[in-house]
Amino acid sequence: STFFKLITSFLIELLVIRKIRYSNKFHLIISTNPSTTPIFPNIAYVHYPSFNYKAFVSQYSTFTLTNRVINMLYGALITIFLLFLNKVTLAFFGEHAKNVLYLTNSKYTAKIIKLYCRRRSVVVHPPVNVKMHSKACSNDKLRVPYVITISRFAHEKKLHVIPIIAKLVKLPVSFIIVGTLKGRMGQEVKDAIEKLCRSLSVEDKVKMLPNLSDESKIEILCSSKIYLHTMPNEHFGITVVEAMASGLPVIVPDNGGPYEDIIDFGKYGLAYHSPKHAAELIEALLSDEKLWKYYSELSRTRALEYDFNIFKAKINKVLSLYLSIYVSKCNTGEVGCASTLRSSSP
Repeated sequence: STFFKLITSFLIELLVIRKIRYSNKFHLIISTNPSTTPIFPNIAYVHYPSFNYKAFVSQYSTFTLTNRVINMLYGALITIFLLFLNKVTLAFFGEHAKNVLYLTNSKYTAKIIKLYCRRRSVVVHPPVNVKMHSKACSNDKLRVPYVITISRFAHEKKLHVIPIIAKLVKLPVSFIIVGTLKGRMGQEVKDAIEKLCRSLSVEDKVKMLPNLSDESKIEILCSSKIYLHTMPNEHFGITVVEAMASGLPVIVPDNGGPYEDIIDFGKYGLAYHSPKHAAELIEALLSDEKLWKYYSELSRTRALEYDFNIFKAKINKVLSLYLSIYVSKCNTGEVGCASTLRSSSP
């Protein structure tokens, strides 16, 4: 499925976006999913530079398929394919890439783009419906000792660490995993977690609730005490912000976008470096109501900085600046533009 996605994305960029970009009917092309080569859009919102084979190899270390041999073969094949695709597209269309503006979702990802793609990017954090979650989860909501994780059921999300943490936490608490479960991989991850729960005798402490409605998800957020994030080196982590807007103290791995961008290296939340450390942080929050309230208020305050209106203002600012520069280049003939754009102003 990954190969099919890469090939499909490449064909879309090659046959559709390129045609649109050089049409007189369109002035600005923004791609929000440059899966293969962000060459033809004017602006590319890069969630992670997986199109770069070196970045993909780096990211691939977070994946864990059941069979180690298949895992290695799978990674090698995709790496070779990406290397070939990069070299071919850059050889034929490399000049187009020079004028593409990179936007990205976090300072963490921006560093990776600079490292592997040798490009600077503008950080525009994704929009989050902060007000909806904040309004639904008021301070007078009854909280019970639930530790909630919201995540797609996928190998790279590292959800298998939850039964291990559950075993280490001695206080009476329930761990709830909420998220999308699709296809064979999703079922494989769920089965593996269930097997691990049985082996650790924590079946009663860990509950999985896949494919819940948004309303049910928000209801559980509002009644929980702690949000636990499990994916290391996550690019951003929208669910972390949703949990913070809901008034939950958050515990995240000490790396990636949730750590560097969202909780600002521990200023607005807690970070762990091992399952044992995560268990200790959970017990500290559950046994100290004053500490819990302190981080709950920090969460609500921090979440406001990721509201949709903040995103909208940042995007408008970036687009205004980009268009002013782009029109200037059009008028001097530095880049090819539609004739109507040459004489227009941003």
